[in-house]
Amino acid sequence: MPAWTGAAMNRDGEEGANANMQRWTPFTFWRWTSLFLLSWGVGQGILVVLAGLILSLRARSLLLPYLLLLGCGFVGAALIYWARRSYDQPRSGAIRFTLATFLLLNLYMGVLVFSAYRLRLLSREAALYDYGRYILPVAALASVGVYAMARRRLEAVSQSSTRCSHVNQPPPP
Repeated sequence: MPAWTGAAMNRDGEEGANANMQRWTPFTFWRWTSLFLLSWGVGQGILVVLAGLILSLRARSLLLPYLLLLGCGFVGAALIYWARRSYDQPRSGAIRFTLATFLLLNLYMGVLVFSAYRLRLLSREAALYDYGRYILPVAALASVGVYAMARRRLEAVSQSSTRCSHVNQPPPP
């Protein structure tokens, strides 16, 4: 009796002939955005609630930071979806994903520093000179690492899909 995965992949044996194959469904912009924003909103909500509980802040004062963080999610969803559209080309896909990450990190860290200032956790000088000046260099360093990882992963996926696409094709005449 063949292994379950072998039978399903080779379509032989009782299990393989009757096995339901998973179908790939395209990730449309609305599907991607709704899933991303749902998880983003829940995650940022947890962050804001925990910050409010730890720092004993009023719920009303946390509304603006939460809305700004949700705005980052909308921008991030559009940027990451834009980057995903070129994943079939490893170099341009990695560049787009790096650019999306760089912009999202700058926006997110800026919103965090601004929110800390608005909640009176930081003075204007501390926000600008102690924290604000590190936003751009940290985002740039993180983006270099993101580019290296994304390029390596996209090239590996591209090579494996090229090898696998020839398996089930008939031999040339």
